[in-house]
Amino acid sequence: MTADEIKRAMHEFKPVKYKGILYKRITACIYRAVPVPMTNNFRGVLQVELLDRCGNSVTIADADKVEVVD
Repeated sequence: MTADEIKRAMHEFKPVKYKGILYKRITACIYRAVPVPMTNNFRGVLQVELLDRCGNSVTIADADKVEVVD
Protein backbone atom coordinates (compact mmCIF):
# COMPACT_ATOMS: atom_id res chain seq x y z
CA MET A 1 0.00 0.00 0.00
CA THR A 2 1.11 3.54 -0.65
CA ALA A 3 0.95 6.30 1.97
CA ASP A 4 -2.18 7.72 0.28
CA GLU A 5 -3.91 4.33 0.26
CA ILE A 6 -3.05 3.87 3.94
CA LYS A 7 -4.43 7.29 4.84
CA ARG A 8 -7.67 6.61 2.95
CA ALA A 9 -8.11 3.18 4.57
CA MET A 10 -7.45 4.64 8.02
CA HIS A 11 -9.99 7.45 7.63
CA GLU A 12 -12.64 5.12 6.21
CA PHE A 13 -12.03 2.37 8.86
CA LYS A 14 -11.61 -0.25 6.10
CA PRO A 15 -10.73 -3.84 7.04
CA VAL A 16 -7.37 -5.06 5.74
CA LYS A 17 -5.64 -8.38 5.12
CA TYR A 18 -2.04 -9.25 6.00
CA LYS A 19 -0.51 -12.70 5.45
CA GLY A 20 -3.98 -14.17 4.92
CA ILE A 21 -5.34 -12.81 8.21
CA LEU A 22 -8.20 -10.31 8.31
CA TYR A 23 -7.72 -7.25 10.55
CA LYS A 24 -10.38 -4.79 11.69
CA ARG A 25 -8.54 -1.67 10.51
CA ILE A 26 -5.29 0.28 10.36
CA THR A 27 -4.72 2.25 13.57
CA ALA A 28 -1.39 3.92 12.77
CA CYS A 29 1.06 4.69 10.00
CA ILE A 30 4.72 4.41 11.04
CA TYR A 31 7.77 5.78 9.23
CA ARG A 32 10.98 4.19 10.54
CA ALA A 33 14.60 5.03 9.84
CA VAL A 34 16.39 1.70 9.50
CA PRO A 35 20.20 1.52 9.29
CA VAL A 36 21.69 0.09 6.11
CA PRO A 37 24.21 -2.62 7.07
CA MET A 38 27.92 -1.78 6.72
CA THR A 39 27.23 1.90 5.94
CA ASN A 40 26.53 5.09 7.85
CA ASN A 41 23.23 5.53 5.99
CA PHE A 42 19.59 5.01 6.86
CA ARG A 43 16.62 4.15 4.68
CA GLY A 44 12.96 4.91 5.29
CA VAL A 45 10.53 2.07 5.90
CA LEU A 46 6.75 2.50 5.90
CA GLN A 47 4.84 0.26 8.31
CA VAL A 48 1.28 0.10 9.60
CA GLU A 49 -0.27 -0.90 12.90
CA LEU A 50 -3.19 -3.33 12.43
CA LEU A 51 -5.97 -3.86 14.98
CA ASP A 52 -7.10 -7.48 15.32
CA ARG A 53 -10.78 -8.38 14.87
CA CYS A 54 -11.40 -8.64 18.64
CA GLY A 55 -9.83 -5.24 19.28
CA ASN A 56 -7.41 -6.69 21.85
CA SER A 57 -4.04 -6.47 20.12
CA VAL A 58 -2.16 -4.88 17.24
CA THR A 59 0.34 -6.18 14.69
CA ILE A 60 3.07 -4.11 13.03
CA ALA A 61 3.32 -4.94 9.32
CA ASP A 62 5.22 -3.74 6.26
CA ALA A 63 2.87 -1.51 4.32
CA ASP A 64 3.62 -3.15 0.98
CA LYS A 65 2.31 -6.51 2.25
CA VAL A 66 -1.07 -5.19 3.42
CA GLU A 67 -4.17 -4.97 1.22
CA VAL A 68 -7.57 -3.39 1.70
CA VAL A 69 -10.56 -5.76 1.82
CA ASP A 70 -13.62 -4.40 0.00
